[in-house]
Amino acid sequence: MAFQLVGFDKGLFKETISEELEDLEFKLSGLWQFIPFCSTPCISVFRNFSNQRLEYIKQALPSQKVRYMKASHIPMLWKDAPVIPFRFNPRVAKDEQGKRAFVSLKSKFLPGRDVFGFVALTAPPQETAPRYLKASKKDKATVQQEAKKSQPKQQRPFKKNKLTDSTEFRNPQTKPILKKKS
Repeated sequence: MAFQLVGFDKGLFKETISEELEDLEFKLSGLWQFIPFCSTPCISVFRNFSNQRLEYIKQALPSQKVRYMKASHIPMLWKDAPVIPFRFNPRVAKDEQGKRAFVSLKSKFLPGRDVFGFVALTAPPQETAPRYLKASKKDKATVQQEAKKSQPKQQRPFKKNKLTDSTEFRNPQTKPILKKKS
């Protein structure tokens, strides 16, 4: 489990935050959904949309854009949730998929299980999320292509052939000697 520092409190909200949250408690707001690589439902936290952030993104390189707009997916144990976590099903039409719910809640980090546990709702779930930034598929594809180009090609390890190779080390440039059966 890793954490990303988003900002610092400069003393403006010191009284309210320290009174509301205990040790290992966090306020989270995001989309309540399943993601492909996690069996536990997650809160997907995206960056809020603002004109300043939009200007930064327009000037940034594709790799910087994708890294900047990358969502944080936080696994959440939440029994008796008021809304069902969204699960994408490629076999169902888009109209019948259901909708992602935007939730704001207080959660506690459970270090023994590497997940967060639900504590309390800070606002009722909403069907529509506030505007947020999300990297386009085109930007992600560009970054993946650049990464492939920059990686050196790895040589495949020499495969052993049971018929022609002995168990000892053999130089791959030499040809094996085949014996005729009599």
